[in-house]
Amino acid sequence: MKLTIQRLFTLLIVAVAGCGSTEPDTTQIDNAVFVDTVTQTAMVLPVSDTVPAINPHTGKRTLMPALFCPDCQKWYPVPAPEQINRQPDAARCPRTETPLIADGPWPGEEAQPAGNGS
Repeated sequence: MKLTIQRLFTLLIVAVAGCGSTEPDTTQIDNAVFVDTVTQTAMVLPVSDTVPAINPHTGKRTLMPALFCPDCQKWYPVPAPEQINRQPDAARCPRTETPLIADGPWPGEEAQPAGNGS
């Protein structure tokens, strides 16, 4: 299971890093957004080889790679691969049912409102 989640996470990082530039931003390749499954807090941390990853604040394995909902502007933990395989809507926002994406403003960055051209 660890290898499958790691592969999924790696694919998400490659997809985001490969869009729109010829040279990837190494900061975003070395770091990723994780969500604490207990507190639902999103944070940027170095990419981990194992998931759930260790939360540096609690020392517990409660961090999962995250996907972003563009409608509610919130990061959600990536569902387990077996959940994605069994439930076609597992990679959708639990509030808005919008498909979750790998690209979004990192925690601490201000989100741009939808449709804002600036």
